[in-house]
Amino acid sequence: MRHLFRVAAVAAAAAGLASALWHGSPHTFFRRKILGFGPVLSHSFFHTNPVCPRAEEPFKVAQIFVEGLIGDIPGSSSYQIRKDSTYTDQATGVTYIYARQYMDGIEVADGDINLNVKDGVVLSYGGSFFRSQKGASPWHAVARDIAPHANYCPGLERVVGELEKVDVSRPDHGVDREALGQLGGLYDWNCQFVDLPDLMAESPDVASAEDAEADDLTRALLQFMIAATPSKDRSAEMLANTAKYLSEMRATFEDPVTGFHARTFTVDHVPDAVSPVKGCLTFAQVPNGDEVTLSLIWKFEVEMEYNHWYEVVISAGAPHRIISVVDWVSDTLVPVAPIPLKDQEGEAYNVFA
Repeated sequence: MRHLFRVAAVAAAAAGLASALWHGSPHTFFRRKILGFGPVLSHSFFHTNPVCPRAEEPFKVAQIFVEGLIGDIPGSSSYQIRKDSTYTDQATGVTYIYARQYMDGIEVADGDINLNVKDGVVLSYGGSFFRSQKGASPWHAVARDIAPHANYCPGLERVVGELEKVDVSRPDHGVDREALGQLGGLYDWNCQFVDLPDLMAESPDVASAEDAEADDLTRALLQFMIAATPSKDRSAEMLANTAKYLSEMRATFEDPVTGFHARTFTVDHVPDAVSPVKGCLTFAQVPNGDEVTLSLIWKFEVEMEYNHWYEVVISAGAPHRIISVVDWVSDTLVPVAPIPLKDQEGEAYNVFA
C-alpha cells in the first residue's frame, strides 16, 4: 500500500505540473503559491455496467442500489442521499445522485457513492465508502507514523528533480523555460512545513490545553495558516507569536439540526483569512500500511487573499497532521484571444465564458 501511495503521489504531482510546464502557449503567466495533496484510496472504484433496480423514481433507484452495494459493510455504517448535490440534467435526462457515509452518526468526509440514473437504470456508479476489516476497530486517532503529507513530499521531490534535468536547449524539450524556474518554489510551497506538526506539538504554547475542543481546533487551524500563507514574513510572525494568535482566534459552535449533520463551527480572527473559517468534526480515511483506517479530523473551509479557497483536512489530535488539502480556485491557464490585424476586417470570433 505504501508503494502504491507513493507512486500515486508521483503521478498526481506530475499531472499538476503538466499545465504549468506546457510549451504550447506563447503567453507568460504567474503562478501563485498553492497547496494541494491527499491520500489515494485504493478501494475506490468506478463502474459503467448498467444496473436496473426495480424502481422508476431516481431517489428510490438510488436507495435500493446503495443499500445493496453497502449491505456487507460491517459495523455501524449508514448513509444519506445528499440532496444539496443531486440534480437532473434537463438536456440528457440523467439524474446525478450523491450519497455520503456516516459511522455512528458522524460523517465520513471522503466516504461517497455517486450514481448516474436515467429511466430507472443506474448507468454508471463509483464509490469510496469505508470498509473496516472484520474484527478491527473501525476508527482510531492518526498514529504518529501515518503521515500522508510526509509521504507526498518525496514523490513530489522526485518529479521536480526529473523535470529539472530536462535539456531545454533541445527544440523538442516541450516545457516552458519560465515555468521550469518555478519548480523549486512548488516543492517549497507544499513541503516547507511538513515537519511542523511534530514541532508544534512539542511547543509549550501549543501543547497546553489540548483537552479543550476549541483550543484543539484553533491550534490545528493556525498550523495550516502558517503553512498556507504566501508571505514568508507573516509565516515567521505566526511562528514567533503562536500564543498571541491563538488567544485572538475565537471558535463558535452550532449543534446539528439532525443526527445526520456534523457539529459545525466558525472561527473568527484567523490570521490571513479574509472571512470567518467554517468547519466541522468528521471522520476521514487514511492509508495505514496495507489497510485504510478511519480517523477523527477537523475539516476547514479557508478563504484567503489572492483568490485561495482551501478545503483542508487535519487530524483532530496532536500532532495535527494535514491529511489532505484542496484549493477549489486552482490556477488554470486562460487562453488569450488573438488581436486581429488592422487589415483583417469583418472577422467573427466565438467567445466562450
